[in-house]
Amino acid sequence: MEKKKIFYKFFLYSTITFGVSIAIAFGIFDGIIEGIVRGIFSGLFFGVFITIICVRKHIRSVDNICKGERDNKYSTKQFEEMILNRNNNEQKGYLDKIKSFSNWKIVSSTNKMIIIKTKMTWESFGEKITIKIHEIAKNNIRITIESKPVFPITIIDYGKNLSNVLCVESLFKS
Repeated sequence: MEKKKIFYKFFLYSTITFGVSIAIAFGIFDGIIEGIVRGIFSGLFFGVFITIICVRKHIRSVDNICKGERDNKYSTKQFEEMILNRNNNEQKGYLDKIKSFSNWKIVSSTNKMIIIKTKMTWESFGEKITIKIHEIAKNNIRITIESKPVFPITIIDYGKNLSNVLCVESLFKS
């Protein structure tokens, strides 16, 4: 169901935005009726074409990153929670590992939270990664990792946020 939802959402957004743009452009030069008709047909054609290409690429990329089942793995907002047998003082080691990623920039860091932003790539306009560290018992910490697009209406990210979450997860487990 999740795959169909992405197809429909991306199709609607791309069809409507492109169709309205074409309708306005042709409406100005060729008349309102002609512009609306061209906008509808152009929007539908463009929407079908771009949806098939982009959403299939997104689904294949996500499937290559995460082979198994995972809740909302095709979503652009990714979330993971884990409990580790470590203490909160080991955070400096994690920060050094995170700094080694050239595409990641630590925006804010406290004992309980790390906020990272990534640079823009062809896959996305950048992501915001939030890592929350909660001490739940002596030498037990709960780590919550959230990665989401900087641009809030992003529909597909080709698995970029999923990759970020899995990368941070592996850093903390190592």
